[in-house]
Amino acid sequence: MKQLNILLIFLTLCLSAHNTSTGNSTPNLLPGDADVEIEADSMTSGAYSNSNRGDPRWKYDRTTGFLSAGSIRIFRVGTGIGIKPLKLKPGKYTFSFYAKADEPGNTAYIAANTLTCGWPAVLERRAKNAHALTSEWKRFSYTFEADGKSLYSCYYGNAKPGANFDRFMLNAGEKPLPWVPSSKQMLQLVLPRGTGYVYPFGKVIPLELKLICHTAERPTGKLQLAVSDHTGKVVLRQEFTPEYDSKGAFVRKI
Repeated sequence: MKQLNILLIFLTLCLSAHNTSTGNSTPNLLPGDADVEIEADSMTSGAYSNSNRGDPRWKYDRTTGFLSAGSIRIFRVGTGIGIKPLKLKPGKYTFSFYAKADEPGNTAYIAANTLTCGWPAVLERRAKNAHALTSEWKRFSYTFEADGKSLYSCYYGNAKPGANFDRFMLNAGEKPLPWVPSSKQMLQLVLPRGTGYVYPFGKVIPLELKLICHTAERPTGKLQLAVSDHTGKVVLRQEFTPEYDSKGAFVRKI
């Protein structure tokens, strides 16, 4: 249990760094990593998905992306994936993404669903918003009107296996704006993979810190990191100045 509490603190630190950075807002309303560069959960954990851990239909492709290194790759037929739901103010919104297929003849689906609309409405909306994919990256968009009360889950999918999706965006208005990330900087603490992410007592757990900067001007100054155990005692404290690579990434072993 002690290890589990520590892991929860790690995740809280990562989430807080992403959501509370001052001056970090952008026109992209989607929460999380909309460029799929450091995590894929945000773009795959929504409503009306027919992929699950016991029967996966997609994978995190770290080798292919649109002007980037990562994307969502769907490898099963007839897959649909929802993005984490959002409550939106009344008005029109446009959801968009970039996609490509291994071979011609594949189809991409794009929509936005309320959590209470039901499967028949989802399938009808999906059929009405189908687009032909090519082997080149192409942007697709879908405009809808929010009622100010419902939770909306943006939705995408494919007809045949072998398609990649990247650079997701949700913006206010009737047209897709030029793509921007959901945040200007993102921070992630990566744990080694283990069963249930539970580790033996007394064992040192290696961590990897990833900091991604999406702006041309890199932030300056020092990054302070503090990790606490389940009692609130600080067990690790580090301070360092990030040195970004050409893609705006800083990685450090801890």
